[in-house]
Amino acid sequence: MKQQILVVLGYVEHEGKVLLSQRFEPSNPAVHLVWEFPGGTNHFGETLEQTCVRELKEELGVDVEPLELFPHPVSHTWDFGDRRVQIHLVCFRCRYIGGEARALEEEINDVRWVAHKDFGEYHFFETGKKFVEQALTLKY
Repeated sequence: MKQQILVVLGYVEHEGKVLLSQRFEPSNPAVHLVWEFPGGTNHFGETLEQTCVRELKEELGVDVEPLELFPHPVSHTWDFGDRRVQIHLVCFRCRYIGGEARALEEEINDVRWVAHKDFGEYHFFETGKKFVEQALTLKY
């Protein structure tokens, strides 16, 4: 079986730091305890902006305003034995509006505000590294 998924991420900067979340999926070592820009799957009928706002509120309790998309989306294919999943990721630069960032869903292990200069101390997905590179290049 083949499947395509659209994931919308939020690059949320506040007071010189960027919001990161850490995955908690012990059954999937490839993603367990990996850091990422928070976000989630686009639902049918949602705009990309609506997905970004909903996911960050549901997962982390923060309110954001999506401002602009990073210029280069990222795709990755995962093989899970009997199924193959192609994930397309887009990332919005977001304005932080409010809310206390905290892990609200069980697949999130930790949430942190991190300075750009400290990104190297965090283990990101390969796809996430591409958005980190874009953020640093574009000086978001």
